[in-house]
Amino acid sequence: MTKEQRQAAKAINFGLLFGQGPKGLARYAKSIYDVAMTEREAMSAKRSFFRVYHALARWQRKMGRLSKIEKQVITLGGRVRDFTKEKHGYKYTQALNTPIQGGAAEVMLAALPKLEGYLTGTDAKLVNIIHDEIVIEAAEEDLAQVITAVDSTMVEGMLAIFPEASTKNLVEIKAGDNWAEAK
Repeated sequence: MTKEQRQAAKAINFGLLFGQGPKGLARYAKSIYDVAMTEREAMSAKRSFFRVYHALARWQRKMGRLSKIEKQVITLGGRVRDFTKEKHGYKYTQALNTPIQGGAAEVMLAALPKLEGYLTGTDAKLVNIIHDEIVIEAAEEDLAQVITAVDSTMVEGMLAIFPEASTKNLVEIKAGDNWAEAK
């Protein structure tokens, strides 16, 4: 798969996950991923995507209906987003985005307190968290333990918030002399 194909796949996956229509998806693909896509191509991608991920389409319809009626969404961790208190009120894409992004944040919040215990006996230090990435500095001789620690804590965090989730290939860990190399 080429870099452009990977970028297009990311644009389609994230754009459709958060409820974008063809016009919004084409605009998003260009502005965020530098992928040129016509509205017709975006519509075709959307049809193909939801033929494969029909359960996601059902969830989006259900979440869209409920959130519009209730004017709020609740993450699995119990955090509430009340659209009646927001400047622009209810927005469909935000109603879909909040449980997903909020759930991901809750996974991280559940995982991080466990990390310190797994790193005991190493010189490893947590230096940064960027969305769903954890940056840890560690000596090379501690690398195997750090990898196990990060994998274990993220899996535990995921299962704490999404108890029935599959954790196969959940964590992607890369090492390098700096953050850019590890990406």
